[in-house]
Amino acid sequence: MNRFEKALALINDIKLEPFDSNSGNCIQHALVARDFLRAVSFRAEVKSVAVYVEALQDDQLLHSVGCGPLSLTGRDPNPEKDGWNGHLVTVSEGYLIDPTFYQFRRKAWDWIPDIARVKLIPAGQRERFTFFGTKKGRPILAAVTGEHDNGYRFRALWMNTPTNTEWVRLPAARLDRRDFIVEEMVEAWKAHEKISDNHA
Repeated sequence: MNRFEKALALINDIKLEPFDSNSGNCIQHALVARDFLRAVSFRAEVKSVAVYVEALQDDQLLHSVGCGPLSLTGRDPNPEKDGWNGHLVTVSEGYLIDPTFYQFRRKAWDWIPDIARVKLIPAGQRERFTFFGTKKGRPILAAVTGEHDNGYRFRALWMNTPTNTEWVRLPAARLDRRDFIVEEMVEAWKAHEKISDNHA
C-alpha cells in the first residue's frame, strides 16, 4: 500500500458523528479530505459537480438519480431543503474522490462503496452529458461503468460545474466544522508513519 492509498484509508473513516447529513454532508467531507491530503503533502482541491447514477436491466431503466444545479438537472431533488443544489468532491493525484458516495445508494445499486475513488478522465477526452429533458450539458470528469452477463448495466457520472459555488456560504463550509477532525486524522497519520518507520 503506497502513501496515497494509506491516506485514502483514513479518509474512509471520516463519516463521524459531528457531520450532520441534513446540512451539507458532502461539503464537510470533501473539505476534510482536501485539508487532510494537503496536510500530508498531497496536492488536492475540491470541485463542485453534478452527479448522475443509473441502473438498467435488459435495457430497461431500473432507477436513476441526479444531483446538481437546476439548470443542468431540470429538477430539485429536495425543494424543502435550505441548502445547495450541488455536490462537492475532492480531486487529488489524478483521482476524483467522493467521500459521500454512499448518499446515492439505492436498491438498484445497493452494492456501491461508501466512498468512490475514480480515475479522472483526461481533459481532452471528456464527453459531455446532458440530463434528460434539459438542454445544457457538462464535461464528464470521471465515470464508473459496468455491464454484467445477466443484462444488468450500471453507470455513475461526475460532471464539472465550476460556477456552482453557493456552497461556500453555507455553515457546512466553516473551518470550525472540520478543523478538529483534520487534526485527529493528521495525528493518526503521524502515528501510522512512525510505526512504519520503526518496521522499516
